[in-house]
Amino acid sequence: MMININKTRDVILGLLVGSLAGATAMLLFAPQSGKRTRDEILLKSIQLRDRTNSIVKEEIEQVRFDATKIAVDV
Repeated sequence: MMININKTRDVILGLLVGSLAGATAMLLFAPQSGKRTRDEILLKSIQLRDRTNSIVKEEIEQVRFDATKIAVDV
């Protein structure tokens, strides 16, 4: 059992280190300026935030609808 835990930890650690190394290499060898990269990251993060907010609002509405339906049925 202890061997499986160690293997899992090693795999997760390897994925983390590999991801960090890949992200660092990507930033170092990016074909555009740092300012442009930062602007693109900002734009993408805003788009992701807006998309996430939209999905969360839709899910909240669905949960409220389902809760109301259950309350009426009971």
